[in-house]
Amino acid sequence: MATFSGQRGEFHNDSKDSQFIDIVSVYNQLLITYKLGEIYMHAKPRIVCKDGFSMSVQDGEHHYAIPGETSEVGFPSDIEELLMPYVEDGERPLDTVYAHVPNVVVVKIINKHGGRDNGKD
Repeated sequence: MATFSGQRGEFHNDSKDSQFIDIVSVYNQLLITYKLGEIYMHAKPRIVCKDGFSMSVQDGEHHYAIPGETSEVGFPSDIEELLMPYVEDGERPLDTVYAHVPNVVVVKIINKHGGRDNGKD
């Protein structure tokens, strides 16, 4: 069962379903925010996977994202075919952003690359 709490709205879960746990983990990472002046910018650290693959995953009103549904993925360390439908500049796939990537696709990419390397992100 999952519960939603906290000042910024954090998920807690006691599920054994690993895909659900990964979704909650990614969602909670997306809640990290930094205040710049009067504008809240969501600047999260890169997600690093166990096989070395990494990518920036951002959400919020100042990104190509719908919070809780899609994320802006950027500057992956390698070409990732699951991202290509969302590429902004297909000629420079490692040096661009990927708009409105569904969060379930982000989780699939993380799982495909062995899961998150929590010691590196």
